[in-house]
Amino acid sequence: MKLWRLLICLAILLAFATSALAEVPSWRCAGPYGGRIRALALSPQYAQDQTLFAGTEAGLFTSADAGQTWQKAQGLPEGLTISSIVISPGFAQDHTLFISTTQGGIFKSWDGGETWSFWSDGLSSLAVAQMAISPHYSQDQTLLAATDRGFYKSQSAGKAWSAVGPRVTTLSVAVSPQGRGFIAYGGTVIGLYISNDSGQSWEQSTLNGLPVIAIALSPNFVQDRTLLVGTLGGAYLSRDGGAHWEGPWLSDQVVHAVLFSPQYPNDSTLFLGADE
Repeated sequence: MKLWRLLICLAILLAFATSALAEVPSWRCAGPYGGRIRALALSPQYAQDQTLFAGTEAGLFTSADAGQTWQKAQGLPEGLTISSIVISPGFAQDHTLFISTTQGGIFKSWDGGETWSFWSDGLSSLAVAQMAISPHYSQDQTLLAATDRGFYKSQSAGKAWSAVGPRVTTLSVAVSPQGRGFIAYGGTVIGLYISNDSGQSWEQSTLNGLPVIAIALSPNFVQDRTLLVGTLGGAYLSRDGGAHWEGPWLSDQVVHAVLFSPQYPNDSTLFLGADE
């Protein structure tokens, strides 16, 4: 498969575990170079398979060597801009992942991204900015989607969708386990919203007045309450579930995608996708 070297600039933040972003971070581009990346996702078995997925304005790309080289995925319609990628927590067994697009709705794959099906029934708009998958997906089959007409929720593995939450333009969404359900964070054009009941109801957080494009939660979020958001003016970090914020970093850039290392409590590594 042809390797692509002209599309993605992946900025990697390396911070010491003891200081954890308290000092000025250093950055390097991991390539390929030259364009805009809108979404990043790690395989749940990243420590073993080193697999990354990247969504761009030219389609979906995959890397099997921790981002050193990239290949374009096949089987999706041409001309779609990928806005987000979500992977089933049971990916090793069910090989399921979803992508959302900025103008073409949601697609689902049952075979690790080899083939895809259109899966958007119930959405009032096919302009989907981002998706999130329940940490209990194998039991509750629940996903959330952020669209230009508000948040949507599916409890049927993406087969059908219903509107939930505020009727504002939404840009991003992320979830973390909370009891039998999950806590959800949603980015909108007027700030960050929080749901404590698996996406059914939402309240605005202290980070308001600034469009929140991307959200990531620490893999140890249940204990450390740490989340990272990307905005039109850089990236912000909260260590208390969204009550207080540090940053911005890369304040002169639009941060389109954010991601924690699976080993974040030990390596304090973050990934940001930004305009080059």
